[in-house]
Amino acid sequence: GYKCEAGLKGMFIDWRGKIYLANCQIGGAIGTINEPEKVRWPTAPVVCNKNLCHCASDVVINKWIE
Repeated sequence: GYKCEAGLKGMFIDWRGKIYLANCQIGGAIGTINEPEKVRWPTAPVVCNKNLCHCASDVVINKWIE
């Protein structure tokens, strides 16, 4: 339930070229590198529904509880 700047301070691209806000793939794919004009770029922090950050690249993204 905390806010996270996934997609704003980092993102993840998988081997197929799908773009995610973070390695945890919260919210699903936002687009693909093959169609950059269709990527739904984030504009605000997301509310996390994960129990933990399992990857170092996700851990370093800013998070807070309001």
